[in-house]
This record gives sequence, C-alpha cells and structure tokens, in this order.
Amino acid sequence: MKEYVTTNETAETSKPLYAQIAEDFARRIGKGELVPGNKLPSQTEMMARFNVSQATVRQAILNLSNQGLVIARQGKGVFVTEPKVAVDLGDSEALANGNTATFTYEHLGSDLIAAPDRMAEILQIEPGSHMIRCRRRLLLQDRTAGLETCNLPFDVMQTIRPEVIASADLRLELTKDVTAGPYRRNFRISAGQVTAFDAELIGVPTETTILQREDTTVDRRGRPLLMSRSVFLADIVTLAGDAQVGMGE
Repeated sequence: MKEYVTTNETAETSKPLYAQIAEDFARRIGKGELVPGNKLPSQTEMMARFNVSQATVRQAILNLSNQGLVIARQGKGVFVTEPKVAVDLGDSEALANGNTATFTYEHLGSDLIAAPDRMAEILQIEPGSHMIRCRRRLLLQDRTAGLETCNLPFDVMQTIRPEVIASADLRLELTKDVTAGPYRRNFRISAGQVTAFDAELIGVPTETTILQREDTTVDRRGRPLLMSRSVFLADIVTLAGDAQVGMGE
C-alpha cells in the first residue's frame, strides 16, 4: 500500500491526507482485496504505517464510514461492511406501485388480539375489537434488513391469502382487491435505535441504529385497511430518492 507523508499535501495530489488514506482503503475494498467482515488495521498501526497523526486516521475512518464502507464496533475495531442497498422509503407512489417488492419476507407469526386504544383509533374500529397483528422479517439479497409489523382489522385480514402474508407486499394485495384502488398516506420516517423487543426478533444488538417508517393504507372511501411499522437496519438500508428523515404526507 502507498505510504503517506505528514505534510498537509503531497506533490502528487492536493487532497488532504485523510482523503488519500480513505481513497486507498476504498480502492482496496472495491477491488475485493478487503471483503465484508475484514478488520482494518488499528489506529496505532495506521499511524505508524502512514506516518500520520491519530486525528488524520480518525478522519479517514469517518470518511469511509460516511461512504457506508466500514463500521466501527466499540472495543472490537473497524470492519468492512456489506454494501448498502438504496431504498426509496419516502416515495408513497413508488411504494404503492411495488417499490417494497425489492424486499422478501419471512413470516414470524400472526396474532389475533384485542385492539389497543391507539390502534383502534388509527384503524377506525372499536377498542377491544378483534384485529390481526403480524410480524415479518425484511430481507434484502438474503440479508436481514429489518422488521415489518402489520396491523389490520380482522375482516380485512380475512380477504388476504395465507401465502401472501408469508411472502408478498400486503399493500399490493390490498390494491388488487379494491376496485377504486387504495392509496397510502400519513407516512413518517424517523431515525433512532432499535427497541429491545425488535432487536430480539431480528437478532441484532440493542445499540443498532435504525430507520423507521410508519404508514397507513386507506381505501378511496377513507377506511383504513392497514397500519404498518417498518424498521430498517441503517447499516444495510440507505435512503434514496427524495426521502428524508421526519418527512410525511
């Protein structure tokens, strides 16, 4: 690997040293010399190898992290990550037309429950009346990418075929069954850390950073058909298109 000097610039390039180091690692990752799971040298090793300060090394690592190429694990080091997949989480029209079909699903279970007050209000059903809550693992390219929790009125759930619950986008199925065509509204994207309950279901640490999308699908008469909450692992899924954290419609 190319060595670096301690001046702010080299004769070969005007780029800062941290950018040169980051580009070198990015090139090696791109060529497959470093593959997902490989550990980068420690900061001390990089400082000695490139003859630079710790601040420069940290900035290089931050640059790689911002590109989604590496992830730092506290007490363990810095590792090459799997490539992120860009998903347009905020485009309601694209989602209604099958954008989320890029995900595959693993059905974790469905429960018949008494509707809690908040969910009864969202679905416009009587508190305590029957509703269905199903949870599905979201997969992208055979990797766990998140968790989807779907809440439906009992009579709506009865119109959905069992194989759809296990393997398809419920919004698309509801679109097929409503002549006027439902539309999606009231979505919101937020960022934070996964809850302990969700972390256990999908097998990730509780400090994992996530993107969360909540949305409600209604028919043209205004009746809510589905309220879903989707949690996406931020080290796998990145926002694409015009989606923004905190955006809604």
